[in-house]
Amino acid sequence: ALDVRAQPLQVRVRGGDRRLTADEPLAIDASRCYDPNVRRFDAQTGELLIDADLLFGWALRAVVNGMAAEALAFPAGANATGRVLQLLASSLPPGSYAITLTLSKP
Repeated sequence: ALDVRAQPLQVRVRGGDRRLTADEPLAIDASRCYDPNVRRFDAQTGELLIDADLLFGWALRAVVNGMAAEALAFPAGANATGRVLQLLASSLPPGSYAITLTLSKP
């Protein structure tokens, strides 16, 4: 018998936990995420090509007493469906936040 199974999508996010001042911009880069079942490489450079079918869903939550609390809307100008989440300086009030990424395919 032969059992062939798909591998899960691979999430690759540059960075990690960060501490910023309110007047600093934030960029979280998930552009290296990929589907290991459909890996395409550039013939000349050997670099992994971007999988245009991947869907990125970023979520923002306030952190209260060490736990992620209510979901918040991203401030104006943030792209909550892009490969790179960018928040402008001073777009969030001082506090602690949890930002999560859900990666999927149609």
